[in-house]
Amino acid sequence: MTTAIDYLHRQGLMIEVEGGDRVRVWPASRLTAETRQFIQQRKPEIISELTKMKRVRWLAAVATELRCDPRHLLVNGFIDQHDLAEQLDADPGEVAKLIRSSPRWSNP
Repeated sequence: MTTAIDYLHRQGLMIEVEGGDRVRVWPASRLTAETRQFIQQRKPEIISELTKMKRVRWLAAVATELRCDPRHLLVNGFIDQHDLAEQLDADPGEVAKLIRSSPRWSNP
């Protein structure tokens, strides 16, 4: 399945979420009227895709710090869906320290 992000990357564009509800696209020289319209029409989808990708990368970074599989963190409740939304900008190393401090933590 081709995503909106895939389409924009094929157009030579980079894209990121700013402030939760805005998107930044560059380089501006590659933006056409067609791609601008595409972005406007699919903005919620694009923001959702980018947020999901950011959550996956963040979870992977925490798991790397802890030397475990990201699924271990989710299945065992060390990180839940609320954490993925609320802690997304938190330093993965600091989150890993907090998880290690839990009496429930044992490295798998």
